[in-house]
Amino acid sequence: MRRMITSLAMALSILFAFVLLTPVAEAQRKHAPRKPGAGLGGAAEELLGETVWAETVAEAVVRAKVDDRPILLYVYPPGSEEPEFFNSSDLRKASREDVVFCRLRFSKEDKIFKKLKIASSPVVVGLDNYGNDFTRTSTITLAAARTFIRELPGAVAAFEEELAVKYEAAVTAMEKGDEKKATRFLVEIL
Repeated sequence: MRRMITSLAMALSILFAFVLLTPVAEAQRKHAPRKPGAGLGGAAEELLGETVWAETVAEAVVRAKVDDRPILLYVYPPGSEEPEFFNSSDLRKASREDVVFCRLRFSKEDKIFKKLKIASSPVVVGLDNYGNDFTRTSTITLAAARTFIRELPGAVAAFEEELAVKYEAAVTAMEKGDEKKATRFLVEIL
């Protein structure tokens, strides 16, 4: 029975990765991950550089995995422009060094918005480097963005800790023969 639960967890993980990350290989071919500091360099980059944006979640996940960074997903309404504060020097720097920025125009028909349960825009969503959604806000201001970026590493760590606790609970339940409880914990992880 333990093998069956393990196999089920593996199959669900593979299915989840396939559904969410199918375009990853395409993003890898089209866009090599940009290394922090690439471009003008130093103070010139900070003053004159632009905010670095991924244009798809798949591209953002590739960059996030390469650099082991969380993702800030900015979903904006059709016809609107990017808020000017995203070009502030501290957010430009954060987009190169701390967080992978990704921006997407909202569309109710887009599968990624359904998957992430995004029903309206604008919204900022925090994702880990696997694309798991763990925090969001519809407050789109410079102060909110700075706070969001500052709190992302702690939120990711707390999210990963919660996953580890659920996994340990599933293992313990399997060892005690409580397959139903173990399966519930594994499904919560996915």
